[in-house]
Amino acid sequence: MSWESLLDLINQPYIRALLALAGFTLLAFVVRWVFQTVMSRLARRTATKIDDQIIADLRGPVTLSILFWGVSVALQIAPLPGQLSRYVAILINSAIIIIWSVAVLQISRLLLQTWERHSEALTRQRLLPLFENLIKLTVVLLALLTLLPLWGVPITGLLTSAGLAGLVLGLAAQSTLANIFGGVALTIDRTYKIGDYIVLDDGRRGRVSEIGLRSTRILTRDEVEITIPNALIANSKVINQTGRRSPKMRIRVPVGVAYGSDIERVRQILLEIPGDCQHTVAQPEPRVRFRALGDSSLKFELLCWIPEPSLSGRTLDELLCKIYQRFQAEGIVIPFPQRDLHLRDWPVQRGDSGA
Repeated sequence: MSWESLLDLINQPYIRALLALAGFTLLAFVVRWVFQTVMSRLARRTATKIDDQIIADLRGPVTLSILFWGVSVALQIAPLPGQLSRYVAILINSAIIIIWSVAVLQISRLLLQTWERHSEALTRQRLLPLFENLIKLTVVLLALLTLLPLWGVPITGLLTSAGLAGLVLGLAAQSTLANIFGGVALTIDRTYKIGDYIVLDDGRRGRVSEIGLRSTRILTRDEVEITIPNALIANSKVINQTGRRSPKMRIRVPVGVAYGSDIERVRQILLEIPGDCQHTVAQPEPRVRFRALGDSSLKFELLCWIPEPSLSGRTLDELLCKIYQRFQAEGIVIPFPQRDLHLRDWPVQRGDSGA
């Protein structure tokens, strides 16, 4: 066969379409080999296994996409009769969209599972199902919005209706959405967890008994359960008294003694009192600070530690009782505010002889 005959044969549309399809098939196998050998080998060098699984999940979609791309190019070179090429192209594009949607869902599930292994129980219970459903909903909606125009289905009316419905629902559920986003923010920031003892801006305090997606429940010292919307907590200052490594808490007891008192003896007595209390701990050791020279008293402050914040009320009661009893026994005066009134000139009334 001469070169002219060979060129004429190659210039045939179906021959060129087959050659294009063969070239894309070869490219697909080369890319698959790169994923299986080179990229997998590089991924095995890392400490994590996430990249290995991601590469394995991407290998199939990339290979199939190249093969479908080759079919599309072949159909452009040698179209099928009638509308058959158009329908085949629609099927190919639809298959690519579905393949990559499934791949995105698989990779997102892998990332969420990795996060689940390194997250707290509260995050696993609340955020992971929420994020998984949101990702699924987003991927499905994007896939539908891409597939429907391919098949000639108009989506302008659907988008308009969905936008109006979303606006109405958003306005109707504004407070609910704010509470949900507040709950997500509290969980991500790890502001508190179940069992923590917290104090809110308005002075309400208690132990967290339940954390929901919309609200948080706090059990007060009066055994009253308070339900507070998460949006309110997210926008206020929260003092978490048990959010550190140790549940211990330091309490402060202000004490005033009269001027002229032996300050060293006062300091010694105050340091001895926590050791006689039921709920104080020896470590860290209690401290006494001389804070100020007040108008009517010398102001001291006793600082000692308790095992957990819920014991602060009864411990403070016990400390104050013992301080008062010891000061009485030791003759140390606890002063109270008083004023001396000095009369310089007393007006003399008429008819008063001064006798």
